[in-house]
Amino acid sequence: ILVRPKPISPKAKKYLEKTQKIKIESFVTDDLLVNITKHCLMPNYHVLRDTEKDDIYTTSRLQDSQLPRISLNDPVCRCYGVQRGDFISFTRKS
Repeated sequence: ILVRPKPISPKAKKYLEKTQKIKIESFVTDDLLVNITKHCLMPNYHVLRDTEKDDIYTTSRLQDSQLPRISLNDPVCRCYGVQRGDFISFTRKS
């Protein structure tokens, strides 16, 4: 996790993505003033493990193309460090 007062430039971001073997997520300090995962209107998010993911595939008989998508740039995905292929379960209060 990289926290900076100003956002990094697009060139620097591409360089970090190409040269690093690990994922580096950069945040601006203003983004971290409020914890969005604890907000009263946000549903509870949970990143599923591989065993839980396999259970969903076997019980529901769904294909990858039938599942809803969420952007990797979504603020909650960035907070949880979600990568392509991860499953997210969320529970709404309503």
